[in-house]
Amino acid sequence: MVFENVEEKSSPVLAGLSEGTYPLLLKDNNGCRLADTIFLAAPEKLSLKKNVLEPLCFDSFDGQIKLEAGGGSGDYEFVWLGPEGMVFSGSRAENAGRGRYDIELRDKLGCLLTDSLFLDSPSLLQVDLSIENTVKEFIPFSPLVSASGGTGLYTFLWYLGDSLFHDCTNCLPPK
Repeated sequence: MVFENVEEKSSPVLAGLSEGTYPLLLKDNNGCRLADTIFLAAPEKLSLKKNVLEPLCFDSFDGQIKLEAGGGSGDYEFVWLGPEGMVFSGSRAENAGRGRYDIELRDKLGCLLTDSLFLDSPSLLQVDLSIENTVKEFIPFSPLVSASGGTGLYTFLWYLGDSLFHDCTNCLPPK
């Protein structure tokens, strides 16, 4: 290896280098030399995979977010800012509610990746009740219930006096 027009540095540390091959000539006080080549490889770009379970109901806090970091130089640190100032650390957020989550991922060299996600939830479950007054023998009133919001497949349960909840699809009131 030939070293021509090489700038000598007396420090074992050389900062600010990019990926590439660098020649190294090491000399001691007696003039002994060692020539070598050092290859510096840049770490892979930081990456973030998000696994999300959204809340099951409107305004519930049963959602989950799991983050998987990749690339960079390892030893990852996660800092999150969630809705209403909620702060999380680590790769998981449990009991998460609807809203925006801002995420900062740092590796051991301080490289930073920022990202965000939005957890959604079903719309507010609502019921509309209309009562038709009838004069039929066993049915003095006929309640008509319609539902909206939520996740759409509805089961209507009614509490009838001292009896348990019943699915009242096609059922008559007790005698």
